Amino acid sequence: MLVCFPLALIYYICRFTMDMPFLPEIGSDLQYNMKPTPDAVATCLFTLAILALLAKITEAAGGKIPGIVQHFSVHINSYYCIHYMFVIPVQVILIAVTGELMPGTLLPFLYFLFVTFMCWLIITLNEKYWHIHLVTLKGWKIVAFTVCVWVLTVAIVAYAYPRIDVYANIWNDYLLP
Repeated sequence: MLVCFPLALIYYICRFTMDMPFLPEIGSDLQYNMKPTPDAVATCLFTLAILALLAKITEAAGGKIPGIVQHFSVHINSYYCIHYMFVIPVQVILIAVTGELMPGTLLPFLYFLFVTFMCWLIITLNEKYWHIHLVTLKGWKIVAFTVCVWVLTVAIVAYAYPRIDVYANIWNDYLLP
């Protein structure tokens, strides 16, 4: 923890405040799913430091798992599904209006914090007040939900597929307008 945190922190401060001359094409919109080696190493260092920190916290708490870790673990699928409702529309609007995604790395990081907070808020409100869960649907409601999902999926594919003239891949600039 004493080695990994400082190294990762120094790297991320540099990464957020300076342009990275190391293989800049890897950081472009075309390579959004490829992580440059320095970023991957820093992420591994940060992850190791976080795991060490969580182990220390758990040890200090007498073996109890911290609440936030337990919350993320229990609701990981909800976070995964809900975050798309924030990320995809903003991404589409940014590309449509400006022709690019968020500039730099600090602004996307701040947006990540916002999205994480909004996901937490929605999950908390659902648990306390709304109680909307797929697993609680029974009988005709689950059948209706499943049929709606399949009908919408088929309708979207039937609408979109004939209009595709170039299939999206990472090498043909499909993310750029």
